[in-house]
Amino acid sequence: MEARRRIHGDSDDVSNNRFVVPFRRIRKAVLLSGLAIIVLITLFGLKSVQAYESCLLVRNGEIKEEWNPGLH
Repeated sequence: MEARRRIHGDSDDVSNNRFVVPFRRIRKAVLLSGLAIIVLITLFGLKSVQAYESCLLVRNGEIKEEWNPGLH
């Protein structure tokens, strides 16, 4: 008799008290979390200086640089 090969899809394998997560779900979760991180960095990491203002970048009590109007 020929042995049949078992193909894992999106179903859960509960044999031997193990829970197998399909590779597609893991890949989708990693891609979505990476995309979420990139979106958050873009939203909170950019600062726009208006035409009527100027900003000073201060780190540890020292003035590092001056920002003129524009996107930084």
